[in-house]
Amino acid sequence: MKMTTSPVVELDIFVPGVPRPQGSKRHIGGGRMVESSKYVKSWRQAVALKARHYRKRQPPLTGPLWLRVEFIMPARKREPDPGGWHIVKPDVDKLLRAICDAVTDIVIADDCLLVDVHVRKRRARLSEKPGARIIITRATETP
Repeated sequence: MKMTTSPVVELDIFVPGVPRPQGSKRHIGGGRMVESSKYVKSWRQAVALKARHYRKRQPPLTGPLWLRVEFIMPARKREPDPGGWHIVKPDVDKLLRAICDAVTDIVIADDCLLVDVHVRKRRARLSEKPGARIIITRATETP
């Protein structure tokens, strides 16, 4: 890998709320498909709204991009020491799918432009809100 310049941050937001997965769509007949999760639409809308506000009507990005996401899942109420890895459902790939769909056409032209993706999923610590921290930068390395 060859570094060219330091990365330019194009998006850096925290979206509060419970991160929701985007699973498979369900066929309901007549060629129509619906989301299998009833909560994903409002989650995607919250992400899109924050992203739109941050980008201030700039056109969607093109070219190779890096994506960093940290999902902060709600702490378990009975846990004496919250925090730590969140190793139960929802799956990280389905959480990521919802984020990618939410930022496509607002921040990025297409999610095929994501060439390097880093994702973490953990439980919230004491007094920490659940949500997702999303950072998109222009790729500055060449393979």
